[in-house]
Amino acid sequence: MKHKSIYIVLFIFSITGCTTLSEKIKDQNNSPKYGYVDKTGKIVISPQFNVARHFAEGLARVKIDDKWGYINLRGDLVIKPQFADASYFSEGLARVKKENKWGYIVKSGKMVIQPQYDRAGEFSERLAKVKVNRKWGYIDGAGKMVVKTLFENAGDFTEGLARVKVGQKWGYIDKTGKFVIEPIFDKVRDFRNGLSPVKLSSQ
Repeated sequence: MKHKSIYIVLFIFSITGCTTLSEKIKDQNNSPKYGYVDKTGKIVISPQFNVARHFAEGLARVKIDDKWGYINLRGDLVIKPQFADASYFSEGLARVKKENKWGYIVKSGKMVIQPQYDRAGEFSERLAKVKVNRKWGYIDGAGKMVVKTLFENAGDFTEGLARVKVGQKWGYIDKTGKFVIEPIFDKVRDFRNGLSPVKLSSQ
């Protein structure tokens, strides 16, 4: 019997307040499989996935063959693998990709915002950035476009503001799409504790 090679990758379970490890083991066909271990190193979800990601809001995305689905903390497959790509749950919604477009599901697996976006982000402060025809805007949890797709690039909302790019410059908008800080910066980051680093070319 061939000796199995084991590789350990650290994942943080911030939702459950514990640290777990994802364990990748090469099977008999020398194909790596992922599972999950707890803080003691005990395997709690057996290695069976082609790819496994961290848990968020009680669910983790896993890849079986070439499709993504979701498991719960017991390792039960609660949303069957059916997506070309998928992300983690945030504010009760997860972005998923079908037929080369992005939409959003809830934890039951129901598609509540149909795949229609070229790209999409996670929900943050009840809004998510989406890209249509090379421009970014923002939708709410019902899929309503609350900030029109006007921007070359965009970030998530943090502390009530989102960074957006117009032409070659960055500024910040509020949740109505109004500029609170005009686009005059070359580079910006998200706000944290009321401040954001910015880069401005010499005049």
